[in-house]
Amino acid sequence: MAIDIGEFLRTQRYQRSARPAEIVADVASLGTVDKLNEGRARTWGIFATTFWVLMVFCGFFGLMIPPLLVGAIFFLVGGIVTTVMKRRHKGVDLIDRRYQLIDRLARLVEADMASDSTLDIDADLGNPARSDKLAREGEAGHWKVKYYVDSWLSMQGRFMDGTSFAISMVHHLQKRTRWKRSSSGKLKHKSKEKAKNVAVVQLRAKPQKYPRLPTLAGALTQAVQLPHQARLLMTHIDGHRMTMKVSVNDNWCEDPEGPRGSEVIAMMLLSLYQVLNLAKAIDKRDSAA
Repeated sequence: MAIDIGEFLRTQRYQRSARPAEIVADVASLGTVDKLNEGRARTWGIFATTFWVLMVFCGFFGLMIPPLLVGAIFFLVGGIVTTVMKRRHKGVDLIDRRYQLIDRLARLVEADMASDSTLDIDADLGNPARSDKLAREGEAGHWKVKYYVDSWLSMQGRFMDGTSFAISMVHHLQKRTRWKRSSSGKLKHKSKEKAKNVAVVQLRAKPQKYPRLPTLAGALTQAVQLPHQARLLMTHIDGHRMTMKVSVNDNWCEDPEGPRGSEVIAMMLLSLYQVLNLAKAIDKRDSAA
């Protein structure tokens, strides 16, 4: 079943189990809707600015020309209505890099999946500072801090060799605020944000196909290859399940010239598969001995 755009705009959450090609088609639809909303928000913003400027103009000169006060009231109402419409469309603005990453990943894994295999996706494309994502509040020095944890992406599927994969992304955001007195004695409100991203890739191999895998924990760390925008946090082998966790700079995007998040995930998968290939090579060597 195709994506329900109305329901998606209400929740900003994309959940579906479908073939990668269908996921790609859905993401294209989401991108179109997002750009349409962005355009409408800009248009309503222009109208709102125009109404507020005309309201001030009529209000000022209405003191000298009373009939203009009627115009000021009209433009006041128009300013309120257009501002509300702008915020309504702005409120459903999606995070472009998130749905773009889903598109790149679906295309990436599709090449190694059976034609009838499906991807299970649960993705939150909305505001990472939404109230339901607030983990805790605290202080850091003179700053009051709100800590948000946004587990926004879960993608699961199976490759043609029978290996199951799971990909997840978590966005950690700190919103910091404080009051500071300037040299002139005035109090000024300051704010800033700090963010980081954590990507986790997990492979679960078939025991009969990779019997030597549980013995290769050391080889996994040595096999890690990551682009410059990522830093290794953890590798682990538990039986025939391999896990890699990395930290990704918050400037990641999906632009061709930028530090791409999809490149990080691709290199994580490649590193994990190097260990699977090593396990297979060792098994062949031992069998031939």
